[in-house]
Amino acid sequence: TDYFNDKLIQFIGDNKDSGQPFFAYAAYTSPHWPLQVDEKYWKKYEGRYDEGYEKWKEKRLISLKKAGMVPEDAVLPSNHERVVPWDSLTKDQQKVEARKMELYAGMVDNLDVNVGRLINYLEEIGQLENTLIVFMSDNGAAAEDFYSRIPFLQENYSEAYEDMGTVDSYISYGPQWAEAGSSPFRYFKGQLTEGGNVAPMIIAGRGVERINDTFHGLITVMDIAPTFYELAGTSYPDSYKNNKLFPMKGSSLKGLLSKTEIQVHPDD
Repeated sequence: TDYFNDKLIQFIGDNKDSGQPFFAYAAYTSPHWPLQVDEKYWKKYEGRYDEGYEKWKEKRLISLKKAGMVPEDAVLPSNHERVVPWDSLTKDQQKVEARKMELYAGMVDNLDVNVGRLINYLEEIGQLENTLIVFMSDNGAAAEDFYSRIPFLQENYSEAYEDMGTVDSYISYGPQWAEAGSSPFRYFKGQLTEGGNVAPMIIAGRGVERINDTFHGLITVMDIAPTFYELAGTSYPDSYKNNKLFPMKGSSLKGLLSKTEIQVHPDD
């Protein structure tokens, strides 16, 4: 993430005097597997997840209700059958599980630092107020455990406790922490439930009049491109090199962001 951000800032800086607008797609891979991060980021979370994933699943629901992001009457779904109850784990197993989430939190922390660096740079060059920023994830929390089923990883990486988080390890946090992360939605990535399909998105900057507001309606990733085309004052072409293009899907979010519209797609 540090490297991607350095290159992105360099790209913007090299062209900041061109007089032309820029489009930057910051495709950070963090906090995807493997969970690897400098200990200065994960150390601050040491001990925070010792209560276990089921307790944190409950805490996530409480925090989202407090933030007004889910209804007050929202309830927790049952655990997926792959989730082993925390209390059935040995102390050593709980220790390993807690470290997984400490690493994950450290990676999110590092991601947050780098997004902050990018925003600060835009402010430094006088372009922050002239930039629309869209921050989003691609899917619900991931539950894969690649290490246990891929011989190449077992032969070349370690999952020993003392190696966790280093470049020699290949750690993922499994369905148990995925459910804690996607709470109160059901299940995780790969499932056709809200926990697999609902992903966060934050939009801020130029043209956004809905400040500190949570929109509870339906938006899909297909709405992003139409939004950019409309804000840029251009349109999607019908053809390219004499080849007819498939029509673009989705709807622009411009009206929603400017508060001239109250929804993007019909409720039904």
